[in-house]
Amino acid sequence: SLRSRGIDAEMTMVGCDAPKDVLNIPHVMIHPYVVDVTSFFREADIFILPTRAECAGIVFCEASAYGLPSFTTGGVPDYVEDGVNGRLLPLEATGDDYADAIAELWGDQEAMEKMSLAARGRYEEELNWDVWMQHFERIVQKALIGSKE
Repeated sequence: SLRSRGIDAEMTMVGCDAPKDVLNIPHVMIHPYVVDVTSFFREADIFILPTRAECAGIVFCEASAYGLPSFTTGGVPDYVEDGVNGRLLPLEATGDDYADAIAELWGDQEAMEKMSLAARGRYEEELNWDVWMQHFERIVQKALIGSKE
């Protein structure tokens, strides 16, 4: 859909078996099993995960670490803030809906850069293990103090 709009897009699918109907589509690369995803994040411009349910969207934290705006559904607002570090689409969003959102951002390089910087900023402020550990330590301290009373 992006290519039909004149955007020179390539899609790299990582870490899953692709449906048979996308196996031989030009400009779609599939890597079912990988040990290290670092190179994929480094080479990407955006991150797409049209998930229906995520119990812990660590991959959104990883994408933000690389300054990648994330395009996903509304079920992960703890990781992606719509219009800030990515776009949250409805659960029923189609591939064309994703293409519309991506094309809109892609057509505005200033907005793209702002969203990339916001993604990295959100990673530094919230979406990393050091911050998680600080929150966890506070929870444990409160539990320990409460159990002594």
